[in-house]
Amino acid sequence: MGAVLGALVSLGGYLLKRWWEGQSTRDDIQDFERLAKLRKDMQGDNVSLQALLNLKKEISDRNARQAKDEAAVIENIEGAALESKGGEFRIEDTLRTQYEMNRYAFHLADLAGKELEFLVVALEGLLDDEEIKSFTKAQRAWRLYSRRQADFSTGMFDGGSMRPLVYNSELRALTIERAAMIKNEIRDRHKSDFD
Repeated sequence: MGAVLGALVSLGGYLLKRWWEGQSTRDDIQDFERLAKLRKDMQGDNVSLQALLNLKKEISDRNARQAKDEAAVIENIEGAALESKGGEFRIEDTLRTQYEMNRYAFHLADLAGKELEFLVVALEGLLDDEEIKSFTKAQRAWRLYSRRQADFSTGMFDGGSMRPLVYNSELRALTIERAAMIKNEIRDRHKSDFD
């Protein structure tokens, strides 16, 4: 039991580190894109302080919605996982072997994938034919990227029994992030219908 708990703590630290690195990279890229857009908009135009304040508020609101969407997706997945376990789940009672932990990680990744597919279908219902073609290509590229990234994250576990756990945990994290982005896109499109 001590070895399993040690492995879980070690894996938890690794996954938290990977998540933090991903968040920092994503935030840096988004900040760079916003600054590039702002610089382009400011060239030749006289931008008021109020316009800059409005942009700052819009960026802040979008980041808050993104965090809320990610939390909602995680909550949906955890609820489905608890439901499949009869409503009561205690890790020390059910996950005693590496095989069981690997299976549970696969189950959580699968639930995240189902949540993402639901949101993909919902977004496609809001798109015109050209947008659907473009979105389908983007989604196909994202699937390839997510599998390759999850594969990359398992590098130090190649041939080990923890590899499936790390792979599926990384895939789940990427899927949750993608689902939150799509949920945000759906919300923005609904909002623009009323503007």
